[in-house]
Amino acid sequence: MKPLGRQSDYEPPRESFVAVYVDRSATPDVVRAAAACVPLPSGIECATVDDTLFTETFDCRVVVYLVGDFEPAAGPPLARRYAAELSGILGCPAYALNDLLRVDPPPE
Repeated sequence: MKPLGRQSDYEPPRESFVAVYVDRSATPDVVRAAAACVPLPSGIECATVDDTLFTETFDCRVVVYLVGDFEPAAGPPLARRYAAELSGILGCPAYALNDLLRVDPPPE
């Protein structure tokens, strides 16, 4: 433990996460197998597949959480790269959650 007078030198451990959503055409078991083949990007400590969503989110039912020690600004690019690699293995779309939230609705 650092002395109180030197707190400016102390950096607490950071734990950040980003989410990658997978198109509903992929089953949880297939996503797990594909996620095991994608190398973890630098700064990512684990990838966890969650298939407990009760509803579809942006037409997706399975999400992969990427957890690690990275700056918040680095999260979206990490998720995009991971989503692209995962999508290539799965043969179906995978999206960084940040990108799904930023998509403008189609004009009526």
